Parts: sequence; structure tokens; C-alpha cells
Amino acid sequence: MNPLGSFYSGIFQYAYVCQDVEQAAAGFRTRFGTGAFDFKLGLTVDDVVVGGTPVSGWTIDVAVVNMADSNIELIKPVAGAVDLYRDEIRPGHLATFHHVGVEVADIDQVGADVAASGRAFALSGRMPDFCRFAYLDMRTELGHFVEYVELEELGKAHFAALRAKAGGS
Repeated sequence: MNPLGSFYSGIFQYAYVCQDVEQAAAGFRTRFGTGAFDFKLGLTVDDVVVGGTPVSGWTIDVAVVNMADSNIELIKPVAGAVDLYRDEIRPGHLATFHHVGVEVADIDQVGADVAASGRAFALSGRMPDFCRFAYLDMRTELGHFVEYVELEELGKAHFAALRAKAGGS
């Protein structure tokens, strides 16, 4: 796999950073006709690695909704190692595009492929029973990050429910 291009066939999520997820979700509903967002305020992830170094984790506010099979994620950085999100916010804007999310079967293999290409993940982590995730910084080439996500059982059920709620497959 070539991680620098193969992600295009696996994109399931479009993610934005914002200063207020509730305000951004209301704006997406009004302007783009999304359904109601599901919110998780104060989501804390303890198992996080930034630039190859384990850190104490981070906390974000997150809102998600599907439009058919496409997932929209809104992220507000709250505390901890959240610079990857915070540094991309454009104050005064509804939201700022941040990353595409790509579902993968084996994140360890993706990590090996990324390393073989001479790169490293900017941030990676795990939400137990939900997912493992890792961000590849593609801002120089594309202006955004790519998040690779290996879903675990709760994560698979969560995203299936969001697709079903939106009428996706």
C-alpha cells in the first residue's frame, strides 16, 4: 500500500476543527442540511503518542453526523496534547477543514507503510474497544491531515448506527 495516495479509496469521514462544536453543528444543520449531530463533550483519550513520544493524553469536544455514507466530524480541542487540532482553527469561522478519515483493517501495517515511505505519524492513539487511530501530516502536499482509523467492535457499531440513521448503506 502507498499511504500517500491510497487513502482516497477509503475515505469515510470529513473532519473539521472549530471553537464551539454546538455552534458549528447548528451552522452545519442550517447551511448544509445535515441531520442532528451526536455530541460527546469532554472526550478524553489517555493512550496518545505525539511525534513518537507518549504523552498524558488529550480532551476534545466532538460532534458527528452522517449524510448517507459520509461522516462529518466536528472537533473542539479542550486540553492536553491538542495542538494538532488547535493550531488549525481559524478564529471567527464556523469550522476549518482538518482531515479526512480513512478506515483501515490493520493500522500497524499502515504504520509500517508510512515508515517505509520515510514519514511518521504526527499523532496516534487508542480508544479502548472503539478504535485505534493515527494522523499523517499531509499539509505540505494537500493542506490537511489524513487520519487512519482501525475500528474495534464499539466503533463499528457506532458508525453503522450513524449510517443507518442517515439512510446510508
